[in-house]
Amino acid sequence: MMNYNLKKAYKYCKKLTIEADSNFSLGFRFLPRHKRDAIYALYAFNRCADDFVDERFNPGEKQRLIEKWEYYLEKCYRGGTCDHPILVAFSDAVKKFNIPEKPFKDAILGFKMDLKINRYNTFEDLKVYCKRVAGTISII
Repeated sequence: MMNYNLKKAYKYCKKLTIEADSNFSLGFRFLPRHKRDAIYALYAFNRCADDFVDERFNPGEKQRLIEKWEYYLEKCYRGGTCDHPILVAFSDAVKKFNIPEKPFKDAILGFKMDLKINRYNTFEDLKVYCKRVAGTISII
């Protein structure tokens, strides 16, 4: 993968967020630019992980991709370098705004739930899943 500078990495995240056609991107536009760029990166991180489990990969590939993304998450928080535009921007945003790791680790756990569970037995079980995958952006 090509080496991304920070400006290109944030631009990549913004494009991905807007193309996801989420209501989130509308709200993000009202933030000051430095915060908006950071939130695009955070959203892009989760969007990409969610796509790994929702796209038409075989189950083994989905598992491999989400575990690799989890590894990169840890790398971003431990000062490692990554050569993916989302990770470049994400790592910068995490450092710049001192964003906690736990909500993203929880999101990864939720995405892993997606790989194994098709239907929840109780509403409480469903709430755990929803909090993990959808709550990350609202927590930070």
